[in-house]
Amino acid sequence: MKSRTKPYDPKPYYPYLICSLLIILLVLDSLLLGFYDIWDKKWIQSVFNLYAYDLIIIVSLFLQLIVVIWLRKLVKQIIVRTRINTKFINLTMFIYYSFLIMASTIVTFQIFQNNFYSTILLNVIVIISHLTAFVLMGKILYLFVSWYRINHSIIFLSFSIVISIIILNILVSMTIVYLVLIERPDISTEYTGGTINPTGDKYSLLDTSNRILSICMFGGIWFITGLILYKTKDKIIKKVLKVNFLFLPILYIMFNYFTYEFLDIFLFNYVELGIVQVYFFMNLLLIISQPMGGLIFGLVLWNIGRLLRFEKTLRLFLIMSALGFLFLFSSFQSIYLTALPYPPYGIITLTLLVLGSYLICNGFYITASFLSDDIQLRKIIYQKAKSDLLDLIGTAELEKGIERFVSELKDKTERKGNSETIRFEMDEVELKKYLEEVITELDKH
Repeated sequence: MKSRTKPYDPKPYYPYLICSLLIILLVLDSLLLGFYDIWDKKWIQSVFNLYAYDLIIIVSLFLQLIVVIWLRKLVKQIIVRTRINTKFINLTMFIYYSFLIMASTIVTFQIFQNNFYSTILLNVIVIISHLTAFVLMGKILYLFVSWYRINHSIIFLSFSIVISIIILNILVSMTIVYLVLIERPDISTEYTGGTINPTGDKYSLLDTSNRILSICMFGGIWFITGLILYKTKDKIIKKVLKVNFLFLPILYIMFNYFTYEFLDIFLFNYVELGIVQVYFFMNLLLIISQPMGGLIFGLVLWNIGRLLRFEKTLRLFLIMSALGFLFLFSSFQSIYLTALPYPPYGIITLTLLVLGSYLICNGFYITASFLSDDIQLRKIIYQKAKSDLLDLIGTAELEKGIERFVSELKDKTERKGNSETIRFEMDEVELKKYLEEVITELDKH
């Protein structure tokens, strides 16, 4: 059985251009949020600052909605088996963006009308955004656990563990921000914010857990990247990613845990800087280190997608998944919102946590459907793209379909067990084995 697409050829530059603009906005928002303490107070009080915030959040939400609506239309163009159902994912995104548009509008109105915004509303935005990402990543975890149940591949097991760590990190980050914000004033004005934590060491255990989970997230995705590189047969991918695989962990550790020492060796010994400049460069390195995990794995998916020129739609969803990982890892910066920046820069970065989860979720679900429905496509991918990851996903999803088919057939047989038309005994295990043998033979030819 093969997946078919209606005559729909998405413009190749269309999603990449939008996501490139979102990356630029993400970087801008992260910089404005991370360097809030060294802003010129005249800038904070200026009307231009408020209009800049308003423009950034409107453009960001508009581009995100274009991506979500466009991908939803693309999915509708694909006629696949009904077992891959994205209705729940689409409904989740519709509810989230409806809430987000309403909440952002209220925040903007409060700032322009009253010269303050509600800390409580900011807290609600943080909670809803994290919970939405939690739900979407939970769907992905369910998918990989179901594949691991069928095929005990170390890649599926590693993915399940890493996604579990990401989910835990989402919950811990949400809890930290919530607990700090409830001890802040109910409203935030021009002079309210600052990175001094009013809770002190009260939640040091959660802060430590957050750091450990961040390290585990990076280490886990780095390990999965290594597995895929080890198993791939494509020499170009190995050469391109080998350097990234070896050196990015070193940079990640240096940027996060030896920030001052790193700058002292490569910068401070040659240039004399003031306290503000030192603060600037230290925060810059911390911001740069955030997306490293998503970057190394995103490059793997991007390169696999690059080799699938013969299947444009599948290639597109793989690259969207790659961008999803980049957005996801780049967006774990909600802790900066506890500084109560005025206006609340950081909301844009927070929303990309949800968009990243959506792109990963949609990407893997559609990719699995494509590969499981088209035997010939899996053979071509294995020969040309030389990807064990896609081969494992396609085979595992196909076997899930077999199990579901056998289970449904057995239920129907049992319901009709007393009927005279049923004159055979259903053996579930033997039927499954027979179907697998047929599929294996088809794969050979």
